[in-house]
Amino acid sequence: EKSSHSSFLILFHLIKECRRQVSNIEQSFLFLMGANMSLYFIQILGGIFVFPPMVNGLQALWMMLVIIPLFSVALMSNAAHPQIMNLITLKHASKRTLKEVIAILMEILVRFVVPIPLCIVINVWTVLAMPGIKSQNVGILQLWFGQTPQSVYNSPEYELAMLYGQNFMLFYLIVHFCFISVGFLSDLHSLVTVKLWSNLKLLSVMPLTLMLQVLFTVAQIAIQRGSMRGADIWPALPFYFYIIFVLFPALNLIFPEIVKRKKRKRFVVAQMKEKLLFQTRLGMWSPK
Repeated sequence: EKSSHSSFLILFHLIKECRRQVSNIEQSFLFLMGANMSLYFIQILGGIFVFPPMVNGLQALWMMLVIIPLFSVALMSNAAHPQIMNLITLKHASKRTLKEVIAILMEILVRFVVPIPLCIVINVWTVLAMPGIKSQNVGILQLWFGQTPQSVYNSPEYELAMLYGQNFMLFYLIVHFCFISVGFLSDLHSLVTVKLWSNLKLLSVMPLTLMLQVLFTVAQIAIQRGSMRGADIWPALPFYFYIIFVLFPALNLIFPEIVKRKKRKRFVVAQMKEKLLFQTRLGMWSPK
């Protein structure tokens, strides 16, 4: 009897751990997908408005192969919800309809919508703050002032301005990722009920990615300093630039709550249906 009891406990904890891992894999994949989508949209929208390249190839690889995977892997260590074993698994969750897939994509986009326009603004603002860069040479403003000669784009001043703009933007994007990742600690529950320290790996990844980005920026500038004049110049940014830099990422704590509220309603309805179906089948097949 004691052996059977211990076997039941082992099976119970095994199922609990499997459920936790499945939930964490989903959260990790959604963050990975959303973070890459935000990077793609930043690049596409920047091109539509004829702005300087938002990121170059090396920076895109750096984000997709180093920074974003660090957040994604850290989310695999999310703690299990205390009531995880009281939930009925949704048997038909793998059979997604087109409407459900679109809803999931929209939820991801809502979670990552804040940094997309802000990062473009940060990039262009930094470029314009560099000495020797005129506003008529940047982006859509060329429609009014005329096409900028190619020699301007190839100048060391413009290349330096783009380098600063791109790296400032990437650092700012990582700051947003730090706030967004907090919303992925739980797929349903609000930040009010989720303990931030429940995933210490995620908390350690946040400063780690910021430090790595600083080192990456310094390395890029140091490598290209030989071909650029005045690579030690700092962009002349106003004080309110840094206020925006600090305050706006906090908006990423609001949008996930909107997504989770709707998701909780759908989840509760699905749980009620599954429980009703289970009880109906149990009554049909129970011995008379």
